[in-house]
Amino acid sequence: MPPVSFDKISLKDKSIFRGSAYHAIVHAHVSVMMIAWMFLTGVVTVVSRHYRDWLPKKKLFSTKVWFQVHRALAILVALLTYVGFIIMFALYGAEIREGAGVHAYIGLVIVGLVSVQLIAGMLRPNPDNKWRVYFNWGHRILGQLCHVLFKSCINSDSSVTMFLGFGMEHNLEEMKSFGFTVLGIWLAGQIVWHVAYEILSWRVKAAKDDTSSEDDKDKANKTSNILTILMVAYIIFLATLTIAGMVAFLIY
Repeated sequence: MPPVSFDKISLKDKSIFRGSAYHAIVHAHVSVMMIAWMFLTGVVTVVSRHYRDWLPKKKLFSTKVWFQVHRALAILVALLTYVGFIIMFALYGAEIREGAGVHAYIGLVIVGLVSVQLIAGMLRPNPDNKWRVYFNWGHRILGQLCHVLFKSCINSDSSVTMFLGFGMEHNLEEMKSFGFTVLGIWLAGQIVWHVAYEILSWRVKAAKDDTSSEDDKDKANKTSNILTILMVAYIIFLATLTIAGMVAFLIY
């Protein structure tokens, strides 16, 4: 699509004018979705799997810190997803179906799954309930399915779903190249981080088996400190790539 200037242009005025091929609401859609699915979901997933013993001496509203962080960020992901979904329909209305592609339809599926995940989380059984183990597995699988759907559906160009937004045929080649590079680094980085966390979890479990109960408290504090450092580094990584991804879209 041809870019449209933000301001009215006078051919007599020798000035530099900025513009974009997309409406401001489309920019807002991209921004909230990237914040939700490039940044927040990474933290949500990592916290729920690897941070259950994080800050063992502290409670947040009488509940373990990891759970409060996980729940708050998961709700925020859902809210941002709804905002991104609603504003696009508000912009295009019924006409959105005319230009809808794989990106749009997968987005609808994700919105539905996020809603199911949110309701299921509110209706979760008590820890001692016999159905809790089934809920835990279902909640975990559904959460990973949402994340994977956002990243991995194959289209005619063999691109990853998350790349579909940048891969739309009317996008500029410069935007596609920049966006694909950023998302490729993000995807590879996610794999590296998750492998690193799995290795750390394995080593912590092995260390617990080899130590006495007297050393458990010191080990727990040391592990908590390591997890805090890793979380800060992970957040910086996610934030950097999320901002870069937003810039890749917003500057065009």
